[in-house]
Amino acid sequence: MAPTLPTATSPSPWVTISDDDGWLRLDKRKLLLDPIAALRQAIVPLIAVALGASNFGGIWVVVGVPVVAAFAALLGLIPWFTTRYRITESQLQFRHGVLNRSTQTAPLDRVRSVDLEATVLHRVLGMRKVQIGTGVDNERIVLDAVTTERAEELRRLLLTQRGAAATSAGPLPEHADETAPAEAGVPTEVPDSPDEPAEELAHFRWSWVRFAPFNVARLAIVAAAIGFLGQFASDFEVDIDPSDVERTKESLLAFGVAVLVVAAVIGGVVLWLLISIAGYVVQWFGLTLTRSHGSLHMSAGLLSTRSISVEEKRVRGIEIIEPLLMRVVNGAELATLATGVGEGGTTKILPQCPTPVAERVAGQVLGDQHPMRVLLTQHGPAARRRRHVAQQWTTLFLAAIGVGIHQVILPLNDTSAPLWWFLAPALVWIPIAVVLAELAYAHLGHALTDDHLVAGHGVTARRRTVLEIDGIIGWAVQQNIFQRRLGLVTLVATTAAGDEHVTLEDVPEEKAVRLAASATPTFVRPFLTD
Repeated sequence: MAPTLPTATSPSPWVTISDDDGWLRLDKRKLLLDPIAALRQAIVPLIAVALGASNFGGIWVVVGVPVVAAFAALLGLIPWFTTRYRITESQLQFRHGVLNRSTQTAPLDRVRSVDLEATVLHRVLGMRKVQIGTGVDNERIVLDAVTTERAEELRRLLLTQRGAAATSAGPLPEHADETAPAEAGVPTEVPDSPDEPAEELAHFRWSWVRFAPFNVARLAIVAAAIGFLGQFASDFEVDIDPSDVERTKESLLAFGVAVLVVAAVIGGVVLWLLISIAGYVVQWFGLTLTRSHGSLHMSAGLLSTRSISVEEKRVRGIEIIEPLLMRVVNGAELATLATGVGEGGTTKILPQCPTPVAERVAGQVLGDQHPMRVLLTQHGPAARRRRHVAQQWTTLFLAAIGVGIHQVILPLNDTSAPLWWFLAPALVWIPIAVVLAELAYAHLGHALTDDHLVAGHGVTARRRTVLEIDGIIGWAVQQNIFQRRLGLVTLVATTAAGDEHVTLEDVPEEKAVRLAASATPTFVRPFLTD
């Protein structure tokens, strides 16, 4: 009989999960999951084998493709036989490898996140991929695959009992006074009851799909995919009758070029609406963001699902992002800044949604709505000029390229053309640069509340980064030669969360010093002179 995970309500939850030597295998359904995944990854080699073998005759295709496919499937069987894991009283241990055996050990009190993911195949088989983060770089212990029930039980166990693992004596003695000072060997925190209902912060709403078409990042991905497919398709020879091409051309001209252009534009817009909305729904359908057991839990996905947990005491701030097009429809995204979790310490917890929703949830995560509404202090005329100069460098670059082509390239080819043809891109860019500079300055600013440092930045996308003052571990003041002439500095608040710094650009020197001293007087004021 397979062993079961202890639950948070077990009399002694931190017992070793073992069968015989104490190590557990992953579920046997992994023997089906991994070979299919290996075959999917071997599609490109299989195509290469088929194309290469076709030059030597059809028999080699019949033999070579099945051999490569069988070899890939057999390789997919190996991980199940070589992977083990177990939980002891104080550690999570993970062993894997064939020739080079590797054992990863994570103290239970170092567990920072337990994320669950499931592809379509995982869901069909009733499996989940469990990713356990410990806050050490981006390394994670990955258990793929675990049954859905065991994955949920394992996450609940690790998240609710991690505080108890910080001491060696286990849970509080019976009848202990939880308000009394902690004694040696007694935990200082009592985990929330597993039966305590989770607090819902946000959930998916169908009205949010209206923001999907304004996501330029997804548009760039689609354009790149179309370009790749077009390049791939160009390698195939297609026999087209020139007379058919001529008749088609005549028919299009007769129909009207303007009508065709309008139809193409409308067709492109409709296609983009369908693609963007479908992508948004597939990625974010079923979104729920809740708070329980000292963690934030986010789950979403229509086909492939993912469930992310972020320990709240590791969250040091948030960032609201409002791309230029998204602001037209009052939309924003929300991410948390945490230590040791997510990609680079940043975890996206809300997709494109109404800005008031993002601000409300950000305030709930921070425990304070004020940083989301506080007016930012602007950095003055000098900082504004710096924005304009920075943008106009592109104008000078384009002008230099145009002059170079006119004075060097054209004479070498014995051709001539008016100079203004080549200066036109630079002239067109001038007003665009002015608009971008004004946008950058409008987004630039800072504020300091009782508990948070607020930084505004961004050019086309407006960003508001909020960092807990308690999360600031140092300051760096940077100044280049151009800033020195204007009396400006770049003030960097260093932290262990997110990108490990929050940058305030082009702050007047006096304001920068006053800001750092007000935020963290204990380790700044001793270095100040009257």
